[in-house]
Formats: sequence, C-alpha cells, structure tokens
Amino acid sequence: MPKTLFIGIDGGTWNILEPLIRDGKLKRFKEMVENGAHGTLRSTIPYTTLAGWTSTFTGVNPGKHGLIDNMIYEGGEFRLANSSYRMVPTIWNLMSNKGVKITLVNDPVTYPPEPIGIHITGLLTPFTSNNYTHPPTLKKEIDKIANGYIPDIQRDYYETLSKDLEQAFKMVEDYSNKINRVGKYLLKNYEWNLGCVIFTSTDRLQHFFWHKKQYIYNHYRTIDSYLKEYLDMASEEEANIIITSDHGFTEVHTFFYINAWLYRKGLVLPRREAKITYELRRWGITRSSVIKTLRKSRLLYKIMKTLTPKRVKRLLPLAERLQIDYEKSKIYAVTNLGLFINKEDSENINLKELLREIKSLKDEEGQSLIEDVITREELYTGKYSYRAPHIIILPKKGYKVRSELFTDFRLYSQPYYADYNIKPTGEHAIEGILIAYGPDIAHREVNQKIVWDIAPTILHIHGQPIPDYFDGQVIKEIFKESSEIKTRKIKIMKTSAKTIMKKRISWIKSHKLSGGIN
Repeated sequence: MPKTLFIGIDGGTWNILEPLIRDGKLKRFKEMVENGAHGTLRSTIPYTTLAGWTSTFTGVNPGKHGLIDNMIYEGGEFRLANSSYRMVPTIWNLMSNKGVKITLVNDPVTYPPEPIGIHITGLLTPFTSNNYTHPPTLKKEIDKIANGYIPDIQRDYYETLSKDLEQAFKMVEDYSNKINRVGKYLLKNYEWNLGCVIFTSTDRLQHFFWHKKQYIYNHYRTIDSYLKEYLDMASEEEANIIITSDHGFTEVHTFFYINAWLYRKGLVLPRREAKITYELRRWGITRSSVIKTLRKSRLLYKIMKTLTPKRVKRLLPLAERLQIDYEKSKIYAVTNLGLFINKEDSENINLKELLREIKSLKDEEGQSLIEDVITREELYTGKYSYRAPHIIILPKKGYKVRSELFTDFRLYSQPYYADYNIKPTGEHAIEGILIAYGPDIAHREVNQKIVWDIAPTILHIHGQPIPDYFDGQVIKEIFKESSEIKTRKIKIMKTSAKTIMKKRISWIKSHKLSGGIN
C-alpha cells in the first residue's frame, strides 16, 4: 500500500515563503519547491480554519459539509459550530474503513477524537477536556513526549500579547514544538499509510506579528527545520509528501463595523439592556473578565459553563459592545462573513439596492472597502447552504468587515479585539499554498487549485474510489508521466447524498453528540 505524508501549515502563504526560499533561508521548502510541484491553493469562502480544513478533508464545498462559518444558523437559532454539524465523512473516515492505517496529529476541525486509527484533536477541543486522543490510552504517552501536550495554544497567549511580544512568540514556538515532537514520535513508532501533522502555530502568530515580520520569518525557519526529519522519514518509506494550507495571509489595517452602518440606516437594533447589565458594565464586569477569572480553575469553569442558565449569561455585558436584537433587527451580521435577513422583512428589503450600497462602501479617506458582495445562492451548492448568511461580503485587501456593535457605534477603527485589548495586524487571505514532493511527483508549477481538490487527490494516490458527490478533482498534473498514479484510471464511487447523510447522522447519534441533525 502506498504511503503519503500530509503536512498542514495553517495560514501558510507564499507572501512569506517566496522571499525566504529565494534568499536561501528555508532549505527544505526550497528543495521541495525546486524538485517537486507547487502552486496556489484557493480557500473556501469564508477563508477560515473551520471551513477551509473541513473542505480539504471532505472534498466538498461548505454548502455540502455544513461548517460554513464559526457560527451557523440551525434549528431556528445561531449555534457555535463544531464537528457534529459536519454532515459528510472525512477522507480519514472513508480510508480507515477500507483498512488504511491513519495517524492524524492536531486535527483543528474535529472533536471529540474519532476511531480512525491514531487521532489527536486540536482547535475545537474544549478548554476543560482531557479527551483529545484516540485511542484514549495514548494521552499519557504523548504528554510525556511533549512535556505536556496542548490541543491548542492557551488563552494566556492572548493576554501576553499586550504585555510581552517576545514571551508571546516563545509560547507559539513551544506550541509548535509539542505538535512536532508528537507527530514525529507517532510516525516513527506506529504503523501508518497516511500520516498527517498540522501546524496551527503559523496562524496564531501571523494574526498579531504581521507588522513584526522577523518573528514570522524565524517561525517559518523553525517549521523548515522540522521538515528535515519528515523528509528523511518520507524517503525511507518511499512516501509522497503533500503540504497545504487552509487559507493564506495578508495585512489588515482597518476594521469596518457593518452592524453600526446598518444601525445608522435603522436596520439593526441593539438589545435593550437590563439595569443590572448597565451597572455591571459601569463597574467593568464583563463576560470576558468573568470567563478569564473562571478559567483559573478548569473544574469551576466547567461547572459554571454547564449550570449557568442562558438568561444569566445574557445579563453579562460584552466588553465595550452591545448585543444585537436579532428578532427586531431587519438585517444584521452575526459573524464577519455577511448578513442575515429576517424572514418577516425579506419582502421589504430591496436586495439589489442593498447589494449596490454595500459594494460602494468607502472608508474615512474615501477608499473603496469592498471587493465583492454575493448572495449565498450564487456561492454555495448543497443541502446545508441555508446555514450561511443571505449576503456574503468580501472586503478588499487590508480591510476586515466585523460584526461587533460598539457602545459608541463606531464605523471604523484600527484592528482591535476588545476582550483582550490587543491589535491584530494580519488577516486571512483566500490564496494559500500547495507543495508536493516525492518519488511520484513531477517538477512543475501547477495552476491554481481549490482546497477541496486535496481529498480526491489523496484518495487517488491510495487507489481509493472517489465519491461522486465530491466537488474536488484529482490534481493529476502533480504526478510524473511515468508514475503509475498518473496513468491509473480514477475510480468513482456512486453514492447518494441521502445515504451519506443518514450514515453521518447515525454516527453522531451513536456517539451522543449534539449537532445539526434536524
């Protein structure tokens, strides 16, 4: 059975890689680019970790897998997205069912861990959970190897950013080192056909260090140093290596607050605050400050999060911000992706005129803010497109459309996160990276591909059939003309979407997960 080593670089971007490779600062990346295939990999819209990696691992657009944004509309309310809302299987599920041995380290879009071989979860792992490995017995083993493994960078990183950049950088380096040590240990000591290690440290760093490029350059050099052993390992195993990102990265210099703009047009209404909420705000007691205090004790945090009624949580004010009354507002943003229109007001909204107004938005200096405005029907296909906003807003480079409604109803600001009093300088971009290297890989630059092309490509490498509901295509041009993978006919598996959904829902129910199974 062939072997593939997949390395994920969250937020990996040619904006950083190209100058460093050109200057000879990244020896392993340089070797792979000069002797393998490489190109641009277009992300999903939104170009976020949750949507991007999920499409990478499922081969479909967000309208089919259902994880369209960090908050989704399901069951008549807005819910924080998690992998129980993913309505199609991943390639890890498909391949492990066919006997492919899988090792997956730091999966940022799945929790709890699934029985797919060796599975270690990442970003979606709750703060209070110790359940992030399959098999469960692996936890003690990787804790020892990593000197205390962590599924994601800890919250104190964001608190440190406003005080000590040097210390915050060390925290990112330590986090990546834990992922690396565990990844190499598992690949060396356990049998695998498909190994996957994902570094999310690059994303965490680039959001806040884009104006301090030397830190970013140093971290990419750290990642490059990790690659030496992976390259040696792949050579010994005669494995092909695929490196991708979920999205790219670029600068951000201006936040535009779309709900404040809609408020000024009489379309958004803030929720009327209770007297106690007003008083708590006056005393500086906010939701984020209470959470920060509770997080000092995992047990206390878990108890309070579980037992505190929703109505009590709502009484706590947001830091410097107002809550939006979704029922009384005609149109509003819940996340940074776009706008929801209240069903009762849909016939009274001149959609064409609204799209035109949004497209023509300008900043305080008269510069155009918006690259494009699209309806969800134009963007997504699939049963779960209804989870997306009705209107999708894509900002121009350097701008970020935000959903916060501040107490002063500001329209613009420099990038600012009120909960931590920190200022990001980097933001996601749609163009990420694709690098392939190994015995079957050709030396060429490939045309732009899409993240959902990765899943069918990996399936094809391993001789596995590709479900006919996939949106992605096998990237055949990365393979040598003499390679058996290149000449082998692509197998297509006919599967009804209904059957796939039933299997996924059955799995969710059997594991007692909450999710979008209406």
